[in-house]
Amino acid sequence: MRMQQTLSSTVRRALAVVALSLVSVEPTGAVTIDFNKFLSGGGGGTNPEKQRIAQGMGAHICVDVTEARGSSGTSVNFFIWSAIPQPKSRITTIAFDTGRHGDLFRGVSVLVQPRGVKAQVVPAQSHPFLRSLSPDYAVGFARPERPAPGQLAAGLGPGDSMILSATLGPSKTFANVISALNEGLNPTTAASGLRLGVIVLYLLGGPPPGVNTIMDDGGFVIQSASPRCRRR
Repeated sequence: MRMQQTLSSTVRRALAVVALSLVSVEPTGAVTIDFNKFLSGGGGGTNPEKQRIAQGMGAHICVDVTEARGSSGTSVNFFIWSAIPQPKSRITTIAFDTGRHGDLFRGVSVLVQPRGVKAQVVPAQSHPFLRSLSPDYAVGFARPERPAPGQLAAGLGPGDSMILSATLGPSKTFANVISALNEGLNPTTAASGLRLGVIVLYLLGGPPPGVNTIMDDGGFVIQSASPRCRRR
């Protein structure tokens, strides 16, 4: 209940920021999707119960895809939040793979920053945790210049949210984005559609002092429209 209350207050704060200082991005339509498909990574190691927990965490990561009002139909917003029930977990990378729709976007930017960390557009590149994805755009998080010993990696933590904005390519519309998303969500056409992937660390809380890893990291990709996400 506390996590849900924290998440709700965070979402309300973020929406308030958008409403007050970025009125032009008020959504005119939306679809909500979860990241409930594990791709690769430590994934809980060899313990079946830890695998079940770690690899099921994508169900707690959500994205609202909305058309931006006032942008003359030229941009789409991706409101991403985490409700992972492991307080140390961190989403460290968000990747966009446009598949065969290479002209869908002209670029991606950070519209609303998450609390306490700085998100930034980074070079898109393949990653073993996001196997099957060929990212065209990526967002990461600035690391402290001098991290303290044992300090967690920078990233989006539970209860926090952010908004990314994608500028549409020439003649592209919100309907084109939804069509590409549907293609990416269909298992038979996924490779040619629009997909979002995330890399998450500390799915089980991270290793104790003196231990290099407990295999609790992994990559996830969007899985399906999620009423459960919308109710949070």
